[in-house]
Amino acid sequence: MSQLPAIQVHISRYTDAVNSRNWAAFPKIFAVDASWEAIGLDIRFEGLKSITQGLSKIVGDMSRFVQMNTPAVIEQNGDRASARSTIYELGEYDADNSMFEAYGTYEDELVMVNGEWRFQSRCFVRIIRRTGPIGG
Repeated sequence: MSQLPAIQVHISRYTDAVNSRNWAAFPKIFAVDASWEAIGLDIRFEGLKSITQGLSKIVGDMSRFVQMNTPAVIEQNGDRASARSTIYELGEYDADNSMFEAYGTYEDELVMVNGEWRFQSRCFVRIIRRTGPIGG
């Protein structure tokens, strides 16, 4: 049976958790031994605890943050899947009146854990990143 809709929902759960800063949701989003990486930003986290701490710090330093994802291209093979989706992000830092916007893709590997999908790896590949003053 196709799990493509469930995988797409799972990808959207990540975006919702990051946007709402719901780090308590990460154990249902990432496998315990997962990895998260941002190519072009030289950031890599290994393991659920490191991913949760790292992303909560990155997003937590921002005054405002929003991420949007597009529907993913998904290939499922049993209890494993790969997906690629386009991402847009906007973040602002009131402390120094700066902001960024970024476009990129997430290249994902997912696994089924106890009947539920989890990210085994998420790799953000930056396409465009712009920075400047807030409102500038």
